[in-house]
Amino acid sequence: VGCFVLLNSGETAKVIKTNRGNPVRPVVRILYDSKGYPAKQQIVDLAANPLFSINACVPPAGMKSIR
Repeated sequence: VGCFVLLNSGETAKVIKTNRGNPVRPVVRILYDSKGYPAKQQIVDLAANPLFSINACVPPAGMKSIR
């Protein structure tokens, strides 16, 4: 919780909740679109939405380079 992640859609999100039954598929809040612009903040439960997956973790210092 609190980590920033890059999704397979190119969007950047923040992990806001873990899923007990499937910890590698947390609930995230999308913060930036695939071009690095602020996105309409959307909550996505990765366990319930198989179209989204985490491609990489973004270190907090890396968040400054988005956009």
